[in-house]
Amino acid sequence: MQSWYIYIGAQCITFLFLAFWAHICRTKTQPVDVPIIGKIDYKFVLFLSAIPLFLVLALQYQVGIDYKSYSEAYVEITKYGFFETVPNELSSWFGNSFVYFCKITGLFFGDNFLWYHAVLAVASIICLYIAIFKNSLLPLLSIYMYISEGYYYNLLNQARQGLAFIIILLSYKYIIEKKMASFIITIIIASFFHPSALIFLPTWFLVKIKFNLKKVFIIIIFIIILFFSEGFITQLISNTIYSGYLDTSHDLSGQTATILRALFRGALFVFVIFFRKTVIKNYPHTNILYIIFTCAMIVQVLSIRIYLLSRLIGYFYFASLLLVPYVVKSIKNITTKRYVIVGLFLYYAIAHYLFITVSLENYVRPYYQTFFGRV
Repeated sequence: MQSWYIYIGAQCITFLFLAFWAHICRTKTQPVDVPIIGKIDYKFVLFLSAIPLFLVLALQYQVGIDYKSYSEAYVEITKYGFFETVPNELSSWFGNSFVYFCKITGLFFGDNFLWYHAVLAVASIICLYIAIFKNSLLPLLSIYMYISEGYYYNLLNQARQGLAFIIILLSYKYIIEKKMASFIITIIIASFFHPSALIFLPTWFLVKIKFNLKKVFIIIIFIIILFFSEGFITQLISNTIYSGYLDTSHDLSGQTATILRALFRGALFVFVIFFRKTVIKNYPHTNILYIIFTCAMIVQVLSIRIYLLSRLIGYFYFASLLLVPYVVKSIKNITTKRYVIVGLFLYYAIAHYLFITVSLENYVRPYYQTFFGRV
């Protein structure tokens, strides 16, 4: 249980700094004068808020079920020169682009796998902060949602795909701004870390659909049909590089976690739909976020039947990190807004607790780190 003191403690420190950052931005006194310390710029406060999240990721050791296989692969890759060819089993697993990422890391830090985590942690936290603080109306809420949904913990075990998720979040801006070239380039960069990011490419064409309730009902029927078409979907996947994952399935805790996620995210989906008219009227570009969130719910429901799909939800579900703040901002009644904020806080607190107790138990705990061993 002490592991959770590390996770939750680091997150609480981050939120305290972010709350201070929000206060500075609200009072518009930049830099702010702090007793004893002196003047502090708001950007420095953001930097301080990122440190606890970074340290937990960078100092981990033997955390997660994938740690052993990744560490052995990294050490093996660094044995080869920059222009030497690595064994096919490594290049087919990692992809050539990520193999070179490991080689570049190895050039600077050798075969010490801890530096692999540190470099990925730096890239992940920087990209996360850029994506959220540049695009979210309520960055503190978006960070809270990201952590509570378990995606921060994803960086402890599936760091490659966790970083790909975040880079895809950066691409949302280019969909909204209709910058196709920038969008495609960002997707390609994400695919360097995890090729599954390419699944987000068709989103460029889907977002041209106008979101309304009639389309939601059509989508519900579509989901029901797909839900009972497991054979057809698995046949499509069997022709891809992910065919090996078809042999894996949910264990009891995984199945329970997936169903709970579907229920919780379904409730959030209903919540944002309830405010859709006001939100889209005030912020027309949020139509795109509604469409992407709808795609996330399709994949979420199908993942109950097909385990592999649960690994793809984040690419689409990250739309909620930006959409929910728009919903909160669109509520003009102060009393209603306060109830909504409290409700969201409780909702994500419960989601966080359930994720830890149901899903994370066999995912990343116990926590080890480099200096003191097991916590």
